[in-house]
Amino acid sequence: MRIVRLLPLVLLALPGCFFIGTGSGEDGGLAVSAEIASASLASDCPASAGLSDSTGPGLVAGDCAIGATSCGGFCQQSTLQLDFKAGAARPNSSDAAVVEVVTVRILDANTSRVLDEVTARAPTQFVNDRFQAWNEQVAAGRQVRASYKLEAPDWTKIGSGEAFRTRSMPLRVEVVLRIDGVLRTLRSGEITREPEVVT
Repeated sequence: MRIVRLLPLVLLALPGCFFIGTGSGEDGGLAVSAEIASASLASDCPASAGLSDSTGPGLVAGDCAIGATSCGGFCQQSTLQLDFKAGAARPNSSDAAVVEVVTVRILDANTSRVLDEVTARAPTQFVNDRFQAWNEQVAAGRQVRASYKLEAPDWTKIGSGEAFRTRSMPLRVEVVLRIDGVLRTLRSGEITREPEVVT
């Protein structure tokens, strides 16, 4: 019998994230649009555990050995995917915009209260059907699907000492970006922590 485990703590950002603040190139720089494509909040895995960087975030665990009752030490990495699109080069603008993730916050979707703040690292971009290292630059006229590994949220703190309380809690992911030195804030649609399912 083949066992597939859908790991817990997975959050997917719904389409239609919205923007707060400025930074679209109106200051004379390269115009760059940005949006949250998805977010998966689970664990913070060692480099040797879980899915390889080439498989892309948000996928379920692989097949377990025949007859196994669990998938062993599989670890689902928390990730954030962002979509960037740069406009055409203009006079007095650079050929590429520099992107930096400044802050990633977990918010209460009802009150917008900050519940936790996590760190983003290891930027990659989707190229030729796999994620590859990315220098956090978006060239003029190009699109980039970027992915970052995230530190795991502190579910015990978010649940006021009881992590299980977070399972049905409505949440949002808020990301503060610096694009060519200008801060811009993105916020996901409402999301919830998913329960563990084994089939």
